[in-house]
Amino acid sequence: MAEGRGVIRKIAAERIEILYEAAVKAFPEDQALSKSYIKLLEEIGRHYKVRIPKETAAKICKKCSLPLISGVNSQMRIIAKDKRMIYRCSACQNTNSLAFKSS
Repeated sequence: MAEGRGVIRKIAAERIEILYEAAVKAFPEDQALSKSYIKLLEEIGRHYKVRIPKETAAKICKKCSLPLISGVNSQMRIIAKDKRMIYRCSACQNTNSLAFKSS
C-alpha cells in the first residue's frame, strides 16, 4: 500500500509542474485559463498531500492566483543583504518572497 501511495504522489508532483508550465504559457493569451490551471494545481497538491515546490510557490500570487512572470505582470527585486527575492504582483500589489543561498 505504501509503494502505491509513493507512486501516486510522484505523479501528482509531475502534474503540478506540468500545470504550472501550462499556466505560464497560457497567461499572455488567456488569464482566466491560467488562473484555472493554478487553482487545479493547488487542488491536486491538497488532495494528494504533495507540497508545491518553493520556487514554484513563490512565483504564484497568493491573493489573485496568477503566475508571476517577471517583467510581464510582476516585478522582481533581489535584496542581497537579506538573501531574498521579492516578487510583487502588478494586478493586486501582493508580495511574495523567496530566500536563496549565495555561493
